[in-house]
Amino acid sequence: VPDDSDYGPCVEFILQNDVLATLQQYAQIDRPTGMRKLVLSFFSQLVQKLQRTVLPHLNIHKPLQDMICVCGGGKYPIDEINFITSVLGKFHEDPSLVNLFMNETRGKNGVVNYELRLVDALISLSHNTDDRVVKKSCESLLLCVAADSEYVIDNVLSYTILVQDLVSRLCQRYNSFQQDPSDLLDTHVSWTNQLELCFVDCKDKTTARLLIWVDYLNTLSSSSHPNFTNKLLRHFSKVAVATEVEEEVDTEVGDHPPEDKGCCIIL
Repeated sequence: VPDDSDYGPCVEFILQNDVLATLQQYAQIDRPTGMRKLVLSFFSQLVQKLQRTVLPHLNIHKPLQDMICVCGGGKYPIDEINFITSVLGKFHEDPSLVNLFMNETRGKNGVVNYELRLVDALISLSHNTDDRVVKKSCESLLLCVAADSEYVIDNVLSYTILVQDLVSRLCQRYNSFQQDPSDLLDTHVSWTNQLELCFVDCKDKTTARLLIWVDYLNTLSSSSHPNFTNKLLRHFSKVAVATEVEEEVDTEVGDHPPEDKGCCIIL
């Protein structure tokens, strides 16, 4: 596709006939069955081939935005993550494109709320039961927070729950850890090649799950934009301190010590 106003006959046809919008509508209801999978695959290939100057056209980015909104919990997670990562690749070419994929919703009082559904979909997919989807989602989230653009990072921090989700999952995994603390010293894992727990050599998989997530957060905090790293560490500290105070109060009033151990992993 040429990088100028002359898009060529194929792109001109798409622009003038709402082809993408029509495909997106069929994909949203997945009728006939399997249509969403086919459209996701087509959209992924199309985005990779389009020049970024074409994306601002309403008949291009609006159907893509609507498709992103149905990603995250569907029947075709691999196709969804492939589509999301293809769009994310355009962000790296031009960070200003993030404006095209901001969703606006109005609350009961008429207050406008903004959502960055691209990141929301990645968060949802990172909870998938398919390890391949989880790994690719985590890799894509790394790319999101490693962006050089402060504007992109501020949008991620302001309009997504990424920081809260990352810390919450660390706390959940730590609370599930019931083994001897020495297991933490004896087990060596890397999130990049050991997301599949069947390949981890340790006494208990909860130990591996905890250390894999710690390794991922360490990687993320060391490679992300400083604004994101600071927000992540501040939220982590806030949660850890709040948990410690809550446990101290429970002990002082004579309650039994809580079963969970809070969250005291140091990144």
